[in-house]
Amino acid sequence: MGKQVLRVFVSPWLVLVGSCPDPVPEDIAEALAGAGKRLGPFEGRLSWYEQLSSTNDLAALMAEHGAAEGCVVVAHAQTSGRGRMGRSWASPPGAGLYVSAILRPARDVTPLITIAAGVAVADGVQVATGLSPCVKWPNDVYVGPRKLAGILAEAGGAGDGAALASDGDERTARSGRELHVGQ
Repeated sequence: MGKQVLRVFVSPWLVLVGSCPDPVPEDIAEALAGAGKRLGPFEGRLSWYEQLSSTNDLAALMAEHGAAEGCVVVAHAQTSGRGRMGRSWASPPGAGLYVSAILRPARDVTPLITIAAGVAVADGVQVATGLSPCVKWPNDVYVGPRKLAGILAEAGGAGDGAALASDGDERTARSGRELHVGQ
């Protein structure tokens, strides 16, 4: 009688967060189901966490381990959220949604990611609420005098093997050499 071999795969992001994603709240699940195919590469790729250290950290780890473009990490709270230039970003429960998405854009599109995300957030808020948000260059969305969202674009390994990191300013990206992408 042969030995049975049990193979267990533990994803690296499961180790990072210490648990599987939580169930997506019903109202969000219904909205996503209603959007269906319009979500394109984001359809069916949302991982929801009630609390996470950082959605960007988890998304970066997932991307490094081959997660597909369109995977989205959402948290109701973050314990180590951050903004531009490494600033701390307060992310308590009930104050917002904290979202990171894995994108694999062409190099010439990379400088546009932050502003495109801001415009998309502003458009979505306007459609959903009727409010009139505006984008404050380069990475903030406001409704009147109140900040509604901040966009932090960070990049990892690019398709050509160059590692990119954005400090949130679309004018510069860094790898082993200084890259100037836009003025």
